[in-house]
Amino acid sequence: MDLVFDEGLALWAGLNVLPKTTFLSQYSSRLGPRRLTTLLDGWVQTLRGHQVLPGKSFNLDFHSIPFFGADEFIEKHYVSRRSRRQKSVLAFLAQDGDTRVLCYCNADLRKGEEADEVLAFVRFWTRQTGQPPPHLVFDSQLTTYRNLAALHTRGIIFITLRRRTPALLREMALAPRAAWRTVHLDVPHRLYQTPRVIDQRVWLRPYGSEPLRQLFIKDLGHEQPTVLLTNDLRATPSALIIRYARRMLIENGLADAVNFLHLDALSSAVALNVSFDVLLTTIATGLYRLLALKLRGFASSCPAEPTIPSSSRRACSTRARSCRGGTAASSGSKSPEIGPQMLVLWVA
Repeated sequence: MDLVFDEGLALWAGLNVLPKTTFLSQYSSRLGPRRLTTLLDGWVQTLRGHQVLPGKSFNLDFHSIPFFGADEFIEKHYVSRRSRRQKSVLAFLAQDGDTRVLCYCNADLRKGEEADEVLAFVRFWTRQTGQPPPHLVFDSQLTTYRNLAALHTRGIIFITLRRRTPALLREMALAPRAAWRTVHLDVPHRLYQTPRVIDQRVWLRPYGSEPLRQLFIKDLGHEQPTVLLTNDLRATPSALIIRYARRMLIENGLADAVNFLHLDALSSAVALNVSFDVLLTTIATGLYRLLALKLRGFASSCPAEPTIPSSSRRACSTRARSCRGGTAASSGSKSPEIGPQMLVLWVA
């Protein structure tokens, strides 16, 4: 509360008084879906104006933001960082495959709506550019075969994974040695550059009458073979493998958003409010990428997780113990992690 009455900080922020914490945590309650869409449209147009959003290929992924409260309306989703299902808010994000700029987000999702979100992104990009996105890359759990057929009908090339069912594992195990062909991945410093591949055409009933291209891939450094599925019948197997491997960029971008921009710090249990916060994070990552592209030698840089020197951490820990009445922690207990906010408060 002392900071709220600090006239100097308010003047620095261009305000007559600093808003309270309750106001800051509820600001997004005044924004509806239409305003969020308008803000996202304007941001994408800004990125396109700066030539940092080529739109030739996109990485798509979901991210579950953990929730630790007692709200009964929060649904459970799989949280990869904890390897379990728990209460969380599900967010969908799209990233440009060339510049690594996040260009679409939506955290106002419910169970049963996840599979159709890829089509929502297609409609969004079509509204922005007048044509659908030419190329999409995502994992096997993002959508359904029916929606893959809808993407193919719109002329969109996609690369995804197929789940390794017992029947597929049996087929790969029984495949003759001569059926596997070695390909070379022209990627410097990659440990596994010569995987073995079986390239074939398959017909899946939910997908329709059109064939799909299926690649069985071994020797990529995984315990189990990888199964790629795509409607791109012209690209070489090595090009498909390399492009799907680059999908990890969106996971790296999400990790940066979590560590550097605190994406997982929920400000509300209302999905619409979280959607606005995720949109602000999307804009922040774009601004960081714009800055990196303008600085010589920083085009491929990534945000670093904030760290605190050990000497400052020890000083903060000592100060925290003294504030609790001089009671030192027991030898078997762990000291709480000291964040940048605590460091600022201690210095003040």
